[in-house]
Amino acid sequence: MENFKISLCMIVKNEANVLDRCLKSVNGIVDEIIILDSGSDDETKTIASKYGAEIYDFTWIDDFSAARNEALDKAKYNWILHLDADEEIDELHKNSIKEIIKNNQVDGFFIGVRNFAAKGSFEKYTEDLQVRLFRNKPEFRYQNRIHEQIGNSIEQNRGIVLKSEIIINHYGYMEKNIEKAQRNLPIILKAIEENPDDSYINFKLGETYKVLDDINNSKKHLLLALSINDKRKQLPVNILDIIFMRLAQIGLGENNYKEALEYAQNSISYNKNNDISKYIYAISCTYLGQIEIAYNAFKKLLESETDAIDLKDIEKLLIALEQAAPQLKY
Repeated sequence: MENFKISLCMIVKNEANVLDRCLKSVNGIVDEIIILDSGSDDETKTIASKYGAEIYDFTWIDDFSAARNEALDKAKYNWILHLDADEEIDELHKNSIKEIIKNNQVDGFFIGVRNFAAKGSFEKYTEDLQVRLFRNKPEFRYQNRIHEQIGNSIEQNRGIVLKSEIIINHYGYMEKNIEKAQRNLPIILKAIEENPDDSYINFKLGETYKVLDDINNSKKHLLLALSINDKRKQLPVNILDIIFMRLAQIGLGENNYKEALEYAQNSISYNKNNDISKYIYAISCTYLGQIEIAYNAFKKLLESETDAIDLKDIEKLLIALEQAAPQLKY
């Protein structure tokens, strides 16, 4: 009979300020903690030891997949959970993790990674799906030097991956967004040099440039990711949704409301629950003079009680539209 045990696999460096929160969130869920440390000189290892982690030193070689795969090699249980130190399992669904892995027809699960936005962003967070819980099999290995993925390997080995309701809260973009982007840029550029026709790496490069406020290069690589995908069909629907949402954000930031509207519509066509794209759509309609459409779109967002955008902002916009066109209230 299969033992349903989970190995948490992590790579860390100087994460003392966030690691305790992360490991506390998996207390009672995981059966072992494997940590590869790439050179911490703070209290990271002390905190990890407090939770009984097995800690291994790893010489960094600008390759996240190499580190992830070495951690997998050290895991002894039959399921792997992948977390970063600036993340935590959301309290609401964490107890279901032990239940869903009892499905013996499944090799992995998509988990919603909720990326909380930096201060000053109009959205509270964005969310994307990632394979973060999967069977420990030697043929399942991470790919890509940076923004590493396990899902492609599972798919190539005909594994089955299902969507779960579990959420991982990711806080790293709230304050260290630019710092992370600056750190990652040289590695992504090296990955692009090795694989220029990889649509996913172009997508991540576009996102990185956007964080660094290099809008021209951001747009260039996001559009290139779409162009490559048209030929190769490399990207899943959830990534296409994000690319069009990013392009919509860029269009809105450049006051190109027609372009922002079109990209937002494309995003919504891939994900009808993308409230950020719906918000951009409504804003763009407002500036394009489509007041009634904008009003109805804002009203639906308010009624949905979305937590991705500040509802007070939507209420203010509705009041402003009602003042501009009083008939909308009736």
